[in-house]
Amino acid sequence: MQDEFEMSDLSQLNYFLRIRFLHIEIDTMMNQTRYTKELMTRFIMDKCNCASTPLEVGLKLEVDNDQE
Repeated sequence: MQDEFEMSDLSQLNYFLRIRFLHIEIDTMMNQTRYTKELMTRFIMDKCNCASTPLEVGLKLEVDNDQE
C-alpha cells in the first residue's frame, strides 16, 4: 500500500473509531469496552444492575387481539 499511497507508520494500532485492538501473539482481538463504559456514564446508567438476558427466561409472548 505504501507504494500506491502516501503513508506514515504510527506503530501498532491500539484504538481506531472507538474500537480497541489487542494484539496477542498471532491474534488480534477487538472490543468496545471503553466506549460502552463512556456511554453508560454519559447517560447515567453506570450504576445500573446487570442482567444476563434482557427478558425473563422462558417468557412466552402472545398476541393481544383486543388491542389495535
